[in-house]
Amino acid sequence: MGKGKFRVIAFGSLFLLLATLLIYTQASGTGKEVNNNGSQLSKKEQKELDDFIELFGNDGGFLSQAGKEIKNAGYSHSIAAMVYSKDDIWLKIVLPDSEVITEQKQSKIKSILNGIIMKNKFNPKAFKVEIGYGDKPPS
Repeated sequence: MGKGKFRVIAFGSLFLLLATLLIYTQASGTGKEVNNNGSQLSKKEQKELDDFIELFGNDGGFLSQAGKEIKNAGYSHSIAAMVYSKDDIWLKIVLPDSEVITEQKQSKIKSILNGIIMKNKFNPKAFKVEIGYGDKPPS
């Protein structure tokens, strides 16, 4: 075998070995991991937020209480909630299309929510509340 063929085979083998090693490390996850959640919170802040969300959404929590009280007031509804932080919470109370949404109904539902917010010692300024129909996106 000539010197040129030996170099080609050696180079090809080395290339295949490196390519295999690179593919293996990426597939096994031993490569550098990237934090995809984009969170800039410290561990303490993240724990506080997780605890808040748990109290907010668990059975018997804020959303459960709000749903029960709104239902007891005679309103058929569903609740959409988005918690961006403890100081930025969006609620949309969705009423059936057949329900006419009057200022009086909105006021009553907001009053119910405010009572539950105060009862749970949440910051009332953190809540943005909208009452509407399901087909209208939040404003």
